[in-house]
Amino acid sequence: MKPTTWFLLAAFLLFAAPSAFSQHTIKGKGQGDMLEKMKSELDLSDQQVADWKALNESLSDKRRELMSDRDMNREDRMAAMQELRAEREAGLSEILSEEQYAQYEQMKMEAREELSSRMQARKDEIEQKVIDELQLSDDQVTRWQSLNEDYSAQRREILTDESLSREEKTTELQNLQEQKKADLGEILTEEQMNQYEQMKSERKENRPKRKRMRRGRGQ
Repeated sequence: MKPTTWFLLAAFLLFAAPSAFSQHTIKGKGQGDMLEKMKSELDLSDQQVADWKALNESLSDKRRELMSDRDMNREDRMAAMQELRAEREAGLSEILSEEQYAQYEQMKMEAREELSSRMQARKDEIEQKVIDELQLSDDQVTRWQSLNEDYSAQRREILTDESLSREEKTTELQNLQEQKKADLGEILTEEQMNQYEQMKSERKENRPKRKRMRRGRGQ
């Protein structure tokens, strides 16, 4: 398996299907497995692994504190999340050698490009359906897309945090979803919001049907 293949697979499971990944994640073990993969692919020393783990735990604590602050508005939260990302990269640049860091960045770039191409089509399909069904105005569309981009970035931060357990990821994602719903209420009318919730409910009900159909085609 080439270096980027396992990284792409792990990133895809974390980003696109957290429930599938977390079914195999016992507290601490999933994160440890990821670091073991990093250790192998980047040829990390034991000390580098320990330092990387400590960095993840420190940033995870800061992120939980940030997400639990209900008084912080969306713009300030996004700015704070950006600072944490910068802190993470700065920390990794201190832990890794120049060659290791360049390889790490290359792996991330290839994984992101592949994920974007796989997921963009589905995202566009859902987004266009919402716009059409809710009859959003141009201003609402602009604000809707900005909101989705912001929360997608925050969601990726949670899902790709190797230091978080399954339960912690679930809690943070639930908090994030509640905050997004509140912000969405500032964009949509009450009628549109009710219709949007109905659409989400119907989409969830149809998911098991799609899975059964896929399994049937594979038999």
